[in-house]
Amino acid sequence: MWKNQANDKKNVKRILILLSLIALMFTIYKISQIYALFYTQGKGSINQEIAKWVIVINEKNIVSEQIEEFNLGNFNIIGINTSNDKFTPGMSGYFEMEIDPKNTQVSIRYDIIIDNEEAEENNIFLVEIIETEANNTIVRTGENTYTGIIPFTVIDGNYINNIKLTFKWEEDTSGEEIVLPEILSVKIPMQVKVTQYLGEQIKEYEEE
Repeated sequence: MWKNQANDKKNVKRILILLSLIALMFTIYKISQIYALFYTQGKGSINQEIAKWVIVINEKNIVSEQIEEFNLGNFNIIGINTSNDKFTPGMSGYFEMEIDPKNTQVSIRYDIIIDNEEAEENNIFLVEIIETEANNTIVRTGENTYTGIIPFTVIDGNYINNIKLTFKWEEDTSGEEIVLPEILSVKIPMQVKVTQYLGEQIKEYEEE
């Protein structure tokens, strides 16, 4: 009888050990499932956040939040028809800038900020800024800021925004002509800031 009791205890002990091992294996299995789930979700989130971002402005590659400076010194003169290379009041000139989003996988916003101070001191004023290649809309969003949006749905490797900025030399009281190289030396600094477009409202600037 004593032997039977001892055997029963051993059997119970074995069963408890077996159950403990089964419970431990089940726990390890569930933990591995949870880890795999979190790993997959985490990996998925990272993949969603990392998108291609290749934007070229006038053949120069730029990155998000970076501000690039350009100079409009040598813009194209429209209708030079005076003698001795004179640039007379009333004539216009333009500058073209190309924004190429390449294979960018997100929508982009570009803000063109123009410093007109030196130009306006010489009676040269911005009269028009338009996008000519893809019929995109340019909105004046600040006193000297102009904004365009390129949705990722139209970016296919061939989509380009060509921005044409036209300036005009207004008549002044002196009536003097300026030698062409002098007027072309007038600086019109410009900055282009490119950021990811997140659906924010683009509000048109209202002058006070």
